[in-house]
Amino acid sequence: MDVNTTKLRNKLSYYLREVRKGRRVVILDRGRAVAQLVPLEGKPDDLATRLEELGQEGIVTIPSRSRQEVERIALHRSQVTASRLVSEMRDDP
Repeated sequence: MDVNTTKLRNKLSYYLREVRKGRRVVILDRGRAVAQLVPLEGKPDDLATRLEELGQEGIVTIPSRSRQEVERIALHRSQVTASRLVSEMRDDP
């Protein structure tokens, strides 16, 4: 499927859906092919899954507490600095 840059810009979501379905989109600039959008092979769409894989590979460190837990702790304490809260979290197993 070929598309010029103006049409791609105006309907980007549509073309991304087509790529997700497995179609290849060739981008034309003044009638000449300059790039293509292709589906990623073997890459999970789910961010959580990808982060888990990166954690298993040792590339990223997965936090032991969820963001909601940290926010809940911070909301229930008054006059606690962020650095103190982080230090306390690091001490917890």
